[in-house]
Amino acid sequence: MRISIYDKGDGHRIRLYVPNALLSSRLIWRLAGKYGGNSLPLNAEQLRELTLSVRRYVRQNGHIDLVQVESADGDQVHIRL
Repeated sequence: MRISIYDKGDGHRIRLYVPNALLSSRLIWRLAGKYGGNSLPLNAEQLRELTLSVRRYVRQNGHIDLVQVESADGDQVHIRL
């Protein structure tokens, strides 16, 4: 996953790269379940199937743009799987 943030006013650009493998990590989902409370509507098996489906889709069709936002003053946020 790549997260890009561009601040047009200052000209600063931030790029964060997060490995997609973290989405299928048992540790990550355990921590999310522990600290996320009841906000996760899916159980562990459903989350695993979801992450595997996303990985298969990316392999077959290329990257997915999850969020692409531009503010009125030109700031941009772009999140891509």
